[in-house]
Amino acid sequence: MTKRGLVIGGSGFVGGHLVPALLHDQFHVSVLNRGNKVTVGPEQLTADRTDGDQLFQIAQQVPGFDVVIDTSSYNLQSTKTAWDAFSGVTQRWIHLSSAAVYKETPGRCPAEGDPIGGAAIWADYGFEKAAADAFLTDQAEQLPVTIFRPLICMGQAMTTTGNRSYGRAAYRAGRS
Repeated sequence: MTKRGLVIGGSGFVGGHLVPALLHDQFHVSVLNRGNKVTVGPEQLTADRTDGDQLFQIAQQVPGFDVVIDTSSYNLQSTKTAWDAFSGVTQRWIHLSSAAVYKETPGRCPAEGDPIGGAAIWADYGFEKAAADAFLTDQAEQLPVTIFRPLICMGQAMTTTGNRSYGRAAYRAGRS
């Protein structure tokens, strides 16, 4: 039986690499995005991820998923909105977070066991992502949740501006 996966933010930088890999592994892939970038291959689901009504309508129309992979949640509210709509129609939740959720770790990169809560260097981004991670961790009793916290995501198709921003942030982190 073909596995079904929903990738929220499936046409962005990470999703743009993840979706072809899932298709290659014989998943039936649905991509949820605003419709600004049409995806070739997967089923296209168009909605504003911050609009709970739109997400609930989509959740009622799909046969369900083996996994929901959220690559574009950036704060607690967007995470809750997606969870409320799709947690009842999936068997597993995978959340792309960020190492920005860790509290300050002067002189070194954060490690998985370090305290969560965000660091001032990342401003609201780290604090918001930390709140989203805490929410999902609390939900793990009702549904398996996996949270990935990469230090950085870089690769093909990244803009020069994006690379420069990451480089500046890494430089500042090393100096604090």
